[in-house]
Amino acid sequence: MRMLAVISVAISLIAISCNSSDPSTTDGNVTVESGINGSTVSSFKKSGDRPQGGALVSSLRVSRVRVLVSRMKLHLDGKPDSTDDKTFKLEPFVYVADSVGSRVVATIPMPNGSYDKIKWEIHRFSSSEVPNYLTDSLFRDFVTGDRFTVLIEGSVVRDGVTWPFIYRSDATSNITIKFNPSVTVSNDAPLFLSLKFDAPGVFKDGANILDPEDSSNRSEIDNRIKAAFRANKK
Repeated sequence: MRMLAVISVAISLIAISCNSSDPSTTDGNVTVESGINGSTVSSFKKSGDRPQGGALVSSLRVSRVRVLVSRMKLHLDGKPDSTDDKTFKLEPFVYVADSVGSRVVATIPMPNGSYDKIKWEIHRFSSSEVPNYLTDSLFRDFVTGDRFTVLIEGSVVRDGVTWPFIYRSDATSNITIKFNPSVTVSNDAPLFLSLKFDAPGVFKDGANILDPEDSSNRSEIDNRIKAAFRANKK
């Protein structure tokens, strides 16, 4: 499975809290930005390349991505394990990226230092958690009977006709995204992180577009989503 460029998903909501093991540590700021990279995916295949018994998909456009994340952390450079991770969101929240364009979605206090990884935990709500979020408009699409973790909305063109789609996934994953080189947080140099969703990385396989409504593509799309998170320093 190839590691592909993907995401930047946005934080839609929250005042994010910082948890430091050293209360005396001076805090800098981390600013998180969202957006979609390459929202339109096109194919150069000809009508003669039509799959047997199927429609020819010529393009796909992603307009909104939502991901249910249970927590997010930064890992201190040079530390051998996760005991010194700095958590800046402990409770579940929703990342959102849409076609509006890049925007600042949060500014987060974070202990000064060098960080080499960001960690995301994407998990479904447990059945016992569901009642807590049934009336919350931000979470209601994640507390249906299927308890999805990722929702991708857009449109797909099949045989010249445009159709809307919503791709729903219940895939879970603990994801580590490495910074190379490490990034630094300080009072004098705030850190800006761009977390973007790269639609071609998820929905295009060579010359083929992975139709999100073809059930035979589900496993491949889910794997690409899990493998495709990357953070960029601005």
